[in-house]
Amino acid sequence: QGPSELAPSRTLALARQAQGFQALQQLHHLRSLGGGADRRLYEQVLLALYRARPQSEQEWRLAKDPTAVADWLLREMLRDGLQLDQRGAALLQALFTKACQIARRQGSPTGALRDMEEFASGLCMWGSWRGSAADDEDDDASDEDQGTHYLGHRRLRLADSPLVVRELLRTYLVAGRDDLAHGLLRASPQLGLQPTAAL
Repeated sequence: QGPSELAPSRTLALARQAQGFQALQQLHHLRSLGGGADRRLYEQVLLALYRARPQSEQEWRLAKDPTAVADWLLREMLRDGLQLDQRGAALLQALFTKACQIARRQGSPTGALRDMEEFASGLCMWGSWRGSAADDEDDDASDEDQGTHYLGHRRLRLADSPLVVRELLRTYLVAGRDDLAHGLLRASPQLGLQPTAAL
């Protein structure tokens, strides 16, 4: 077997060992060889990235701000003909949960929380829920302003994505914003969700 045939197996093996950064590097290598990836491989890499413990300075940068990695993965998924589903969106969201956790340990999670909400509101149509932007009188952005697609992927509706809502709740709790978590739970009926579906 040539390098392009072995690369997916190597990527999956690294991901299953929770070596997320190495799995991501191997996925980059796979793409450079012109190889494709299926949905399961992307999901395993995302899960491994969440579980991985950063060691090098570059790994810490990626863990603290996963936006560039998340956008790259979305573009590569599109190249493979894959549209994002709620499970993939929740796994991407988990990277931002981890970033908020790191930021809270090191000081204030406010910046990481805003990065998360900006990314999540790109992936999903939030409807009446505006997260921490509800505290900002100058933020008049709406779902309509952001269109129906993000990096080529159809935006999901929170009402159809309880896994994403669950991860949003977890992010808010990790960031120490119990008020936002409670607000999201209270807004669940307006989002078309039963509160228990988000737990």
